[in-house]
Amino acid sequence: MVELKNQIIYDWISFTTKIHSVSDILNILDFRPDTVHFQSNDFGRYFYKKSLYFDGIHIYYDGFSKEHGDMGVCVEMSGKGLRNWEEYGNADYDNLFSLILKHYNDDPDKCKMKLTRLDVAYDDFEGLLDLKVIMRDALDYNYLSRLRNCDINVSKSEFEFTGLTVAHGSMSSNVYIRMYDKRLEQKAQKILKHWIRVELQMRKENAIGFIMLQDRLENNYFAVLNNYLRYLVHSEDSHRERWSIAPYWLKFIKSAESKSIFRKPKNDYKPENLLTYVEKQLSGAISTCIDLIGVDNFLLNIYNARSGKALNPKYKSIKDKYDANGQALLDYLTEHDIK
Repeated sequence: MVELKNQIIYDWISFTTKIHSVSDILNILDFRPDTVHFQSNDFGRYFYKKSLYFDGIHIYYDGFSKEHGDMGVCVEMSGKGLRNWEEYGNADYDNLFSLILKHYNDDPDKCKMKLTRLDVAYDDFEGLLDLKVIMRDALDYNYLSRLRNCDINVSKSEFEFTGLTVAHGSMSSNVYIRMYDKRLEQKAQKILKHWIRVELQMRKENAIGFIMLQDRLENNYFAVLNNYLRYLVHSEDSHRERWSIAPYWLKFIKSAESKSIFRKPKNDYKPENLLTYVEKQLSGAISTCIDLIGVDNFLLNIYNARSGKALNPKYKSIKDKYDANGQALLDYLTEHDIK
């Protein structure tokens, strides 16, 4: 069995912009044609006529409606898409959210960017939450919630459970909380002992409100969750607000107080990864450019193209590491008379 630590992740991001082109979006996310190959489609959604797609990432454009006029560009990244952004792009969540807030306005006529949906998920691998206990408490109404609906779903084959879910709210509402057995959903019973996911799905002003909190992701997550839902210990007191918080729920809420469990993007990109990528993926294009315009012009063009643009964090980490050891490299070249 694989043992994993509890984590909080971003699990869905959708936003629109009226001030950026598709090329701008690819640069903001650091998805460039030389690293990720998007499929171009002559169809889209939400009144957009065209789209780009890459493994969980949709970029819709060329949209117009009578209500909104030119609709700009719409970006949707599912959980899988966000994992790909972390792997192949800059995954700079803070920068993206800051950009959206900079151009957001409550006045629709002045608003240039909107965060239309944001999902944040807590993955419990360590056994903090027992979904069957939560289901029982939900059935007994041992909770306090600002969300009207509570749905409990059980899927079962002849011999075993195949799905367990407790959901508060509606999928179409601005806040929706879903707790489910991810291990069963992913059919990972032979790999993991426990995997309960608690998803916090927010739309429109609630999504914007979440990133306006501008605190640690863990703090923002539990601040919102605790505002909308708390599981309680049953009491004869007619005022449910005075009931004690269920011990398991309190332990869950406090689980991220002492340390960060936000799963940050990987940053273990090595020089050999970079060299292998250049040699295998770009060597043909580079050699052709050099044959056409010469080495000096090629290098000058690359330098000008990158001027003023931030490096992908994985490339920057390599550069910083080797900048720090630059003198040692020069000493080595001098010692061995290599010029």
